[in-house]
Amino acid sequence: MRPRIAVFYGGEAANHDLSMETGTWVCQYVPRGEYDITPIEVTSQGKWKVPLGNLPRSGSVTTTLKRLSEAVKPVIPAEGINRLLSRPIDGVVTVVRGHGGDDGALHSFGSLINAAVAGSPLAACQQTSDKYAFNQSVSDIVNTPYTQRFSKKMSVDSIVSEIQEDFLPPLFLKPATQEGSFGIEHVESPHQLKAAVSRIVTTSDLIAQEALPGTEYAVSVAQDERGKIHTLPSVAVHPTKASFYDHLAKRRDGRVQLHTADHSPITEELEEIAQEIYEELGCRGVVTMDFVVNGDDISILEANTVPTLSSHTPLVQQLKAGGLHPSILLGNTIRRSLEER
Repeated sequence: MRPRIAVFYGGEAANHDLSMETGTWVCQYVPRGEYDITPIEVTSQGKWKVPLGNLPRSGSVTTTLKRLSEAVKPVIPAEGINRLLSRPIDGVVTVVRGHGGDDGALHSFGSLINAAVAGSPLAACQQTSDKYAFNQSVSDIVNTPYTQRFSKKMSVDSIVSEIQEDFLPPLFLKPATQEGSFGIEHVESPHQLKAAVSRIVTTSDLIAQEALPGTEYAVSVAQDERGKIHTLPSVAVHPTKASFYDHLAKRRDGRVQLHTADHSPITEELEEIAQEIYEELGCRGVVTMDFVVNGDDISILEANTVPTLSSHTPLVQQLKAGGLHPSILLGNTIRRSLEER
């Protein structure tokens, strides 16, 4: 009997569209000749759409996924779990971002039902999902921007006052656990500060972070079929219409330009640092890390244990530049998770 793999995608409204696109990408390129794939769409309201059948073993999945989304009734997670477990599940792949995704909730679910979870384990997901905790955990390996965390229970005026004491514009304000650049505020002058703080603390604790000068690089780390860690070619991010690589740049043409970086001592050092962090945190599968390089100075911004795959994100370009077919990447990740279960 072929292993049955559940692929989760969708999730919260902030990153729903990118996760849907990534889920389609995964379902298209996962080796369906080796595995039975059950696609599970998580709606922005948190309900699950669980089909009873599997995807076809070959051909385009785009139309199939669209029809399933229209035909399958969304149900509360408890009912979705019962429906999913009507047949044995061997493995779980999740590309849900934010709550229920990067924070490791679906990884916990996979472990609870004794299914192999492709990609990084729960502890690594939780550590990278919390931006402040991540910066603290890797500060002995690489420079990190000066960062402070503020509780959403504090008054807006108190937060503004403390930020003004510790920071000078420009700076970034970020939701503490939001993913995909959604909700990040680039504060370029003092008069923007209060409104930006107000928008974030309605839903989340807040991270204030210095804006570092330099060029942003994305470095992705993965494992091959033997578990050996290697890096994909680094990609440099050059803003054009956007002031930084914001959430809209992941959805629209022309806001930034992505360039595969030439091999150099700097990219070699970036790759060495990324591999060290990957091993230190106990990551698995593919992980993308964002750095800022200013001359010889290197600082890390964040790490993403759940990939986003679209024409406007670095990982697709990195796979092409590295000559690594998506089916190989996904096949290696799933196969190793099943072997390690």
